[in-house]
Amino acid sequence: MKKRKPYNTSNRRTINPRIRDGIARATALLAQARTMREAAAAIDSNADRLRDWRCRHAALWKTCLDRAMQDVTAAVRQVAGSTAVLSDPEKYLGLAKAADKYLRGRGEDLFPANGRPTLSSFYSDVYEPRFLSDATEGTRVAYRCHVRAWSLLTADPPLEEIRNETVETFRDAMGKLRGADKIGRRSPNSVRSVMRSIGTLLSKAGPPGPRNRDALGLIDRVPWARPPRAVLKIPNTISIEVVDQLCRVVSAAERPQIEGVKPPQWWKALIAVACSTGLRIGTLLALEMVEIDWKSGQLVISAEKMKARRPHLAYLNEAALHELRAIRTDRRLVFPWPHCKRYFDQYLRGMQRRAGVPESERVTFHAIRRSFGTALAGVSLDLARLALGHQALQTTLGHYIGPVDALRAAVAQVPMPATLATSH
Repeated sequence: MKKRKPYNTSNRRTINPRIRDGIARATALLAQARTMREAAAAIDSNADRLRDWRCRHAALWKTCLDRAMQDVTAAVRQVAGSTAVLSDPEKYLGLAKAADKYLRGRGEDLFPANGRPTLSSFYSDVYEPRFLSDATEGTRVAYRCHVRAWSLLTADPPLEEIRNETVETFRDAMGKLRGADKIGRRSPNSVRSVMRSIGTLLSKAGPPGPRNRDALGLIDRVPWARPPRAVLKIPNTISIEVVDQLCRVVSAAERPQIEGVKPPQWWKALIAVACSTGLRIGTLLALEMVEIDWKSGQLVISAEKMKARRPHLAYLNEAALHELRAIRTDRRLVFPWPHCKRYFDQYLRGMQRRAGVPESERVTFHAIRRSFGTALAGVSLDLARLALGHQALQTTLGHYIGPVDALRAAVAQVPMPATLATSH
């Protein structure tokens, strides 16, 4: 077999000027966080040709990309931490992430701290190991995302140089970023969540006080900015007919593959327990067989499985107990899911999509939880709060209670003036 000659990446005189110009333009676009396909379209080419150039002319490609990344890095460092980021924070953040990734690959920092503690170093060195040792991985991931956004948007200044204006600029920039739908801006509630994380970190770095006794006193005064006002919506609930439709959909389930349990049985038992208890899906997937009291028909759930980190009693109705007995074996977990949580959501959506369920009628387990809380609220708000595991009734009312039929019926019985009652 004839041996293939290696690409010539050293002799610059052999490179066509048109290709040289195309590589320079493409790498400049890639340095600005554009994808290979977007860069190719911008220079009237295609992604495969750009990949071919990257292989055939690796030395020139690297030189042009390094030069473009150095320009982007300089531009990011000049703007970071100033109000200039507010003109287009989405574009700036894309450039900052690209520059940060490039420099990390070279063992450098986008914003060198010079040994002085910053909010990001305080989080990684102190806050996470000391204050989040027993937190869920989801909580730690959320904090890391919020701290990284802070670092890139504010240039991660030393703790003692953070001012109210710094926090205000960060808040305003976060409010101008795109939301989860990639179309509109982030919701005020999303920005409040980020600001709550940053405020907590700054408070722990600030002076100790009666309500913050374990603060470390690294700064004399805690910077602050007013968060956006919360926007509450009437929680969406689902009818029992829609849940029944989901039970028919999961009869075609092929996952998870658990020894001694058929996938449709697994899903039906999960839905039954969710409808009977209103538990979060994370708690349900972590539930253990030893936490089921078969005689009394209740779940005795340990604190580490609950979001509030308190032990919880959940009562099972006969339908839930029947479905649980159908999948009972000697395994440890009640609902073992040998995949990630993201795949769980994707698989649930996929089953409903393939069954032809309209998007507006597709069920999530959080919707089941809200519907459970709403149903109990028709009997007693305190019972709804207890069953959902909330400390404050405000949480139950603000996020979990939809239209209550009992309230509608009660309003219908409110006396009205005779002239109004007879005018229709």
